Amino acid sequence: MAVSYLKYEEPQGLTFNLSRYKLERLGVVCFVKNENALDLLNNLCKVYHVSNVFMLNAGLGNTGRFNPLLGSHNTASDTLCEILQHPVNLNKDLLNTTRLIEAYMLLLKMNFNNCVTIKHVRQMIIDRDYCRFIIQSLSNKGISNEIISKLLNIVAITETMEIRDYLDRSLKSIDNLTPLKGHLFEHNFSQHTFNTYDFLQEGGALIVNTGAQKETSDILERSIVFHLKNLILEKPMIYKAPTQIYDLYDL
Repeated sequence: MAVSYLKYEEPQGLTFNLSRYKLERLGVVCFVKNENALDLLNNLCKVYHVSNVFMLNAGLGNTGRFNPLLGSHNTASDTLCEILQHPVNLNKDLLNTTRLIEAYMLLLKMNFNNCVTIKHVRQMIIDRDYCRFIIQSLSNKGISNEIISKLLNIVAITETMEIRDYLDRSLKSIDNLTPLKGHLFEHNFSQHTFNTYDFLQEGGALIVNTGAQKETSDILERSIVFHLKNLILEKPMIYKAPTQIYDLYDL
């Protein structure tokens, strides 16, 4: 399903779209690979009076935060599966991998709601004590044992050693990706966390320095684009601000 409010644009259209910010709600996402380009685009946003500007800098440990697992458990599961990009040797288990992620995500969402991060998902997979803690917490909150049992049954059916090892390795590599050092995908309710909901409703500019490493660039760009796409699909009548994406790695 195509998302009409989210599309890649040619770099030469950036200044024109920034100039339209005051006339219509418009979101601009720019990917660069160095801090000079980050500063250049930030100054450009000031020239065009773009008020809602957020910067993510993968090269700094004190970067702003970005949580790609916002939204419903289905939205968060879809985003995580797309970020992971299942390898060819797991194609035969693609359905079970997806169902396992969905089951774990629902257990976590019922407990933490929008505070669920990649760290939480990995902890569910590698730590049985943590899994039991989440289940007990849900019981204490009054979640029915029938719902919990159905989800645990899905886990029991779909979770093979191969899938567990794959998810453990993949989630660890994403969360600890150099130079992110596990900081970027944390979540807190503060001005230092990118507010996707406001961005998709009111527009603004998200400027992302992915750093020079290709692996970092690929994961960060996939995380942000899939996150935006799936949140728009979740509530298309609410998130109507057109969002333009620019790869500006040559700056």
